[in-house]
Amino acid sequence: MKNLINSEQILMELEREAYRRTMARDLRWMKDLHAKEALMFSPGSETKLAIEVFDAALKQQGQKQPETETSDPQKMKHFFWEPVSAKVSACDDMGWVHGVITITDSAGNKEYGKYVSVWVKEDGQWKVAAEIRNANQ
Repeated sequence: MKNLINSEQILMELEREAYRRTMARDLRWMKDLHAKEALMFSPGSETKLAIEVFDAALKQQGQKQPETETSDPQKMKHFFWEPVSAKVSACDDMGWVHGVITITDSAGNKEYGKYVSVWVKEDGQWKVAAEIRNANQ
């Protein structure tokens, strides 16, 4: 039982670290956090392989934007998530975390959602196997 509680705490901290790394745009770390066949289920989107999502983001991150292109600050949003609880299987090889999401636009308007991350042990390390997100609306 003690190992399961420890694993639950590890998953909660991995979720918090994933948020910090996402905000720092550490896409390589995020890609490595995901299992080989990890899936992403985002609101209003088709199911995607995480590796493809991160490879595309890394490619875009590596390309310099022309100086004439700027981001429209009116369209910028701040994305925040926080894990609420975690559970781990009796075998201590699979678990899940659920949490809350807040998206704030530049005008201060907030949208709320929730998520579940499914975790598996791959080569002895916890990896995200699936990310499922939806809006509260």
